[in-house]
Amino acid sequence: RGCQLELWRDDGEDAAGEDQEERVLRLWLNSLAPGSLHVASLFDREVATGWPLLLALDAIQPGCVSWHNAFRPPFKEKLRKILSVQNCNLVIQLCTHRLAMPPLVNIGGLDLALGQRRATLSLVFQMMRHHTGMMLGLVAPLQQPSGGQQHPQQQQQPSCARGGCHSSPAHHSQHPHHPHHPRQHVEVEKAVLAWANAKLTEAAAAAYSATSSASPTAPSTAPSCFPPLASFSDPRLAAGAVLLRLLAAIRPRAVKPQFVLPGRTAEERESNAKYLLSCARKVGCVIFLVWEDVVAARPNLLLLLLASFMALDRKQQQQQGAEAAGDGAGAATGAASGAPSVSAAALAAPLAKGAGL
Repeated sequence: RGCQLELWRDDGEDAAGEDQEERVLRLWLNSLAPGSLHVASLFDREVATGWPLLLALDAIQPGCVSWHNAFRPPFKEKLRKILSVQNCNLVIQLCTHRLAMPPLVNIGGLDLALGQRRATLSLVFQMMRHHTGMMLGLVAPLQQPSGGQQHPQQQQQPSCARGGCHSSPAHHSQHPHHPHHPRQHVEVEKAVLAWANAKLTEAAAAAYSATSSASPTAPSTAPSCFPPLASFSDPRLAAGAVLLRLLAAIRPRAVKPQFVLPGRTAEERESNAKYLLSCARKVGCVIFLVWEDVVAARPNLLLLLLASFMALDRKQQQQQGAEAAGDGAGAATGAASGAPSVSAAALAAPLAKGAGL
């Protein structure tokens, strides 16, 4: 409000690749560790070294990579193939054993090191699919049977998420508490949708409160709350403005109001979708889709996007809670000691004066 709206100029991160499948996998890969992982194409020679894939696995499950067994590029040309094959073999070993992913049929380290298209796409797709299950598991509501005790198989689930379980992935997908199980998937949808509606309602109330306090002519009674989203097929999601407001409710400084368009035309919806994914990447959200999926309002992919928002919000709240607890403990320690808190500058001032500074 009060600013001129304008279309978002693409930041170049979602550059058109050879096909949409490669774009989705590449955007997901680059969103895992923005500071250390960035590939221009899945078929570059850099990916064939196996090093970006190892970085991706370590981002998915921190600590799973034994770095003393890996070789960091650049390589000498005569050693490139040998070291790349060793890195790629390590990638496949981690995927099938530590992460308990489905077996990769007819795909070996040599196929990845040679940059074979089918092998690379298949492996990265399996990695992303495994990560989607982990993401949905982070936001899944806790299921406890009557009596307040967890089911024995549910107690073993975190060890599987850490890679300590080597049972069949098909067995886990059939378990009622697995994120990919149909019943659990519905519960995750309800939880994410309820969180999004609560966050949007809270943001709408805060915006109205700020507007009414700034304008004395504003009505004294608050308008009706934000109309809740009924499902992930809600047409308002395709416009992109609601998703941008949701992200702004989590990180207000991440979204600039002049780029939030109403989304009435195809051009505005495209601009909103591109700007949404750009902002989401910058705040650390994992991206599982491209802007065309946002405009098309694909429910399953929007669920993953909002689950990533929800995971970011939970992480942010945990950090704020830890900081508040630390500040409270520090204040309690200072009050117990009975001594006033003295800044570092105040302590250094007498020393500087005595030294003639």
